[in-house]
Amino acid sequence: VEVTGDLTVPYRETCDSYVRSMRFEPKAGEHGVFTVRDELTAKSEDYIKQFHLHCQTEPVMLGERQFVIENGGGKLVCTVLEPADCTIERIGGEGNEFSLNGVNHPRNEKSLHNTENPNRNHEDEGGWGRITITANAKTKTDRFLVRMELCDR
Repeated sequence: VEVTGDLTVPYRETCDSYVRSMRFEPKAGEHGVFTVRDELTAKSEDYIKQFHLHCQTEPVMLGERQFVIENGGGKLVCTVLEPADCTIERIGGEGNEFSLNGVNHPRNEKSLHNTENPNRNHEDEGGWGRITITANAKTKTDRFLVRMELCDR
């Protein structure tokens, strides 16, 4: 099963085109493989293109292009297939659970409807932080391809 969406409108100030494709293959790997592919064409080659994967627990690097996220009784083994030239960073921990550009944005106490957030104070709705994959090449178009295999612990 694959779904593709055009995300250009929310990024129109920085990108001429942004398309995301997601595919789930339930019979691949141990318990299925989820793959996310982004293709971005920026208005300027100086625009820094990144792929973020939010994590509830601290991910462990398994090599230069692979990491694992464990939570509950399972784990997600993630492999960065594209871009070839990238930097993978773990950003999180206390005070950085929801950080973006150096500013932590803690979970809202109110819901979108300005009432008490039903997820407030639930450990499972928190987060450790995120993995950020940054394309290093100075190009207008970059592709991100991340393969995530669902596994037992």
